Amino acid sequence: MGKKARENRERQIAEQKAEGGQDLPKVYVSTPSLDGNMSWGYTKSVLDIQRACSKFGLKFAWRVVWGNSILPLARNKIVSQFMSSGYDFLVMIDGDIEVDAKDILGAVLSGKQFVGIPCSKRAMDFGRLRDFTIAAGKDVPPEYLSSYFCAPNFIVGEDSTENLDEIAKDLNLVRAEKIGTGCVVIHRSVFEKFQESFPGRVYLEPDGVGEEAKAKAPIQTFEYFRYALDDEGFFIGEDFMFCNDWRSIGGEIWLKVDAITRHYGTTHFTWDAAALQPVSRAIPDGGD
Repeated sequence: MGKKARENRERQIAEQKAEGGQDLPKVYVSTPSLDGNMSWGYTKSVLDIQRACSKFGLKFAWRVVWGNSILPLARNKIVSQFMSSGYDFLVMIDGDIEVDAKDILGAVLSGKQFVGIPCSKRAMDFGRLRDFTIAAGKDVPPEYLSSYFCAPNFIVGEDSTENLDEIAKDLNLVRAEKIGTGCVVIHRSVFEKFQESFPGRVYLEPDGVGEEAKAKAPIQTFEYFRYALDDEGFFIGEDFMFCNDWRSIGGEIWLKVDAITRHYGTTHFTWDAAALQPVSRAIPDGGD
C-alpha cells in the first residue's frame, strides 16, 4: 500500500469512528530519560503526533519520567502514571527516537492492543553492513546504507504474515515475537491483563527523596517490566521480557513494518588507509 493510500485509510478509520458515535481514543505519550535531554528528532516527533491528534480530534497528553537510571523502574512508573490518567493508548517513545506521526496514528487506529514501531539497535554491526552492501550491489542508493549499519531491534517468526485481517494488511502490520520498546503503542487493556495474570508482581518505591520520602508511605508499583535470565542463563532486557510475558498470557504483538525511524546516538569513525587497500583494488581504473 502506497503512502497516500495509507493516509487515506487512517483518515477513513478515524472518520468512521467519529460518525459511528464512538469515542475517539485518547493518546498518552511518555518517555523515560535519565537526564532530561532529548534529540531533535524526538522533539519533532512529539510535536507532530500532537498536531496529528488535534487534526483528527484525539485527546493528547505528554509526560517525561526522568532521573531514574534503572530502566524497568522508569518504564513501570510510566505505565503507572498512564493507567491513572484514564487515557486509552500509551505511546512510549525513547528520547533518542524519531518516528513519523502517521505511523503512530495508524497504530492507534488499527484496533490492535500492542503495536511496535521498528527501530534499529544503536550498536553498529559491521558484518551486517558488509554482507548487506555486497548483496545489494553497486547500484544501491547511498541513503539506504544507513539502514544496513545496525541490526533491527525486533524478531519476527515464520508465521508473521499468516492469516492477517484486512486492517493488518491495509496498515502493513505483521506479527512479531519480540520488539524493543524504543517506540511502542499499547492499549491499556494490555496492562490490565498483566495485573490479572500476575497478581503478586508488585514492589514498593519511596515517595520522594531523603527526609521527604521518610515522612510518606511508600508507593506500591506493579512490575510490568523486569530483567530476567533465560533457561540457558542469558540476560533478557526489560523490553523482550515484557514481550515474553505478554505472549505467555495469549497476547499478540504487531509490527508496523513500513514505518521509518531514526535512532540518534554517537559513534566513532576510524580512518585507516590500510583498510582501504582492498577496496581500491576492487575499483577498476577510472572508477568513481
